[in-house]
Amino acid sequence: MRQLRSGSRQLKRPADAAFGTTINSNDNDDDNGSKSNSNSSKTPTMSGTSSSGTGLRRQLRTDGGEDIRAAQRASDGQVQDLAAVDPAQWTAVTEHPGRLDLGSRLDKDSYLATRANILRLERGIAFDSRCRARASSLEKQANSIVRALRKRDEAQVYDCAEHRRGHAGQTHRRFAGDHFLSNLDLIDQTALFDVARHMPKGAHLHIHFNACLPPHVLLGVAKGMDRMFVTSDLPLVADGDCVNFDKCEVQFSILSPDKEKPGDLFSAGYQPRQTMRFAEFLRAFPRHYGRATADQWLADKLVFHEEEAYGLLQTAAGVGKV
Repeated sequence: MRQLRSGSRQLKRPADAAFGTTINSNDNDDDNGSKSNSNSSKTPTMSGTSSSGTGLRRQLRTDGGEDIRAAQRASDGQVQDLAAVDPAQWTAVTEHPGRLDLGSRLDKDSYLATRANILRLERGIAFDSRCRARASSLEKQANSIVRALRKRDEAQVYDCAEHRRGHAGQTHRRFAGDHFLSNLDLIDQTALFDVARHMPKGAHLHIHFNACLPPHVLLGVAKGMDRMFVTSDLPLVADGDCVNFDKCEVQFSILSPDKEKPGDLFSAGYQPRQTMRFAEFLRAFPRHYGRATADQWLADKLVFHEEEAYGLLQTAAGVGKV
C-alpha cells in the first residue's frame, strides 16, 4: 500500500496536517529495514530508586485497589434488586409480552432511585473519575473554559460549515465527532485547536516533533544528506497503469557503506529493499514517471487522504497498511 518509511518509522501524514516521521541514522537496521532493539536498555521503567518513582508506584497500587472495589460496587449495584423479580417471569414474558410484574419493590420511585445509584457508581469507575475527584480549583476552571470553547466551536465552526454531500445526494451537517480527515478543513479554525497549539509538548497525549513539519521540509533535509538511500518493496516500472507507483512501500534510510545493497528501483529486475541513493533516485525519476515530479509523488505518498482511510471497502487493518 501507499507508505513511506524512515527505517521502521512510517512517514505518513494527514493531508495538510501533521507530518509523522523521523529521518535518522539507520546503521543498526536489519536487512528488512526494521529498527533493531539496541537501545532497549535505555527504556525508562518503573524500577527507579527515586523518591518520586516510589511515591508513584505506591499511588498506582492504591488506585488499582480502589478500581477493583469500585467495579465490585458497580456490579453489586446492578444486581441488588433482582431478587424482587420471580425468575419464572423472565420465561413468561417471552411467551406473553406485557405480563411482567415487577412487584411493589420496583415501583417508579424505587426504579429511579436505583438507576441513579447505578449511574453514580458507574461514574465512579469512569476513566476520568479520579482526575475529576482530585482536580484543583485551577484545573476545574481550565476544564470549564475548554468545555465552553468546544460549545463555541460547535456553533461558530461546525454548524456554520457547508454540509457535506453523501450517498444519493444526501447532505450531512458537520460535527466535531466526525473522522479526523473529514474535518481537517475545519479543525484549524477552532478555538480548541488554538489552545492545543499553545500547550507544551508534554501536555499532549502523543505527538512527534516531525509531525509538525510539512513534507517539503523533510524532503529538503533528505536531499542534503549524502548517505540518504531509498528502497522499495516493488520495482517502479511503468508497465500496466504504473500501478506499482501506487502500491509500493518506500523507505528512507541513512546507511553506512557496509549496509548498502545497490539496485535500480526503476529496473524490472529490482529486488525488494535494494538500496539506491536518494540523489540518484531524484535524477532518474522524470525518465520513468511523467504524471508528477519526484517531489510531488513523494509528498503524495507521505499524505493520508480521506478516501484511502475511510473508503467504502477500507478496513481498520487496511488503514494501518496505507
